[in-house]
Amino acid sequence: MRHKTQMVTAAPASPSTDSDHTACPIGSYHSATDSDRHSQRQVNQKTFQRNLSQSIHPGPWKETTGLEIEGFPRQLYGNDCGIFMLMYALYTILDAPYDFTITDMPALRKWWCVMLMENFDLGRDI
Repeated sequence: MRHKTQMVTAAPASPSTDSDHTACPIGSYHSATDSDRHSQRQVNQKTFQRNLSQSIHPGPWKETTGLEIEGFPRQLYGNDCGIFMLMYALYTILDAPYDFTITDMPALRKWWCVMLMENFDLGRDI
């Protein structure tokens, strides 16, 4: 089973500051550990993420993972990686504390389906 990963990037508040940019590769499953069975793929993914970060803004970047974020919800089993990714993105954009868990996934899956169907036209006139 393939799991999704997103990379959250954050620039310093002011371009004139010397503080590092932040790159946060977040995976819903086996959150960014080099020791699991997918270590070579993770090394390739980290190399890609680092190259992407440098193409966005050359210079120092601080790297952090979901394992380092206190209270970060983890997918321990199941097939909810896409819903986890959507929720990570939503909570990150809103700068909200992560207050969902794997037990919320059935309701969140339905909520996302309703949100997408109500807000995105499929190009048909009704």
